[in-house]
Amino acid sequence: PIKVENKNGSITLELSDKTAINTSIQQLDASKIKLPLTLRSVNEGDKITPMGMKGSKLVSRIFIDHKMKSFEKEEQLVLENTEGLILAVLGICIAEEVKITEKTNKVVEIAINHT
Repeated sequence: PIKVENKNGSITLELSDKTAINTSIQQLDASKIKLPLTLRSVNEGDKITPMGMKGSKLVSRIFIDHKMKSFEKEEQLVLENTEGLILAVLGICIAEEVKITEKTNKVVEIAINHT
């Protein structure tokens, strides 16, 4: 596993066999991920196609939908692939492009631990 720590807690990325859905962990289809991955703060204009949607949505709009406070928005992280595609807004949503399907064999699990 890969563990990244900051002042607010830690984030762990781990490759595993396909498992049952766990609501406290975000799971991405490992075969659909192009490496390397970047964990970064949100930039103005960032977009993601949330799982279940056909079109993209501004990450800032997702924040509004979740009624996030300004300090929460500033601390929010996204996971991005080598092509600049946002795969996940950590703890909130994953991209349609990397969702788990019946064909998924391996998953990347993202666990967020707040301190």
